[in-house]
Amino acid sequence: MKVIMKKVGEELEPIEVSNNLSELQKLVGGYIECIELFDSVVLLCDEDGSMKKLPVNFSIRDVALVRNVIFLRLEDGEFTSIKENDLETIKDLLQ
Repeated sequence: MKVIMKKVGEELEPIEVSNNLSELQKLVGGYIECIELFDSVVLLCDEDGSMKKLPVNFSIRDVALVRNVIFLRLEDGEFTSIKENDLETIKDLLQ
């Protein structure tokens, strides 16, 4: 599935990933926390990232997110590919 990856210190990057828990955990660096953003778009991050005192990636809604973050969609309880028009909205959220 197509997701948007945001690594610490880097720009947003569309990538293809398998829709399996172990791969998603590997990409974010730990146990997954899913945060709803807008219109079925969610972000996945390391749920223990702040306790690990890792470098901040970015802040959104006054919450500092650390380590790598993945943006994708959650539809009917399943992770699905991000849509092309979601990228601009995500960029706006990060500014």
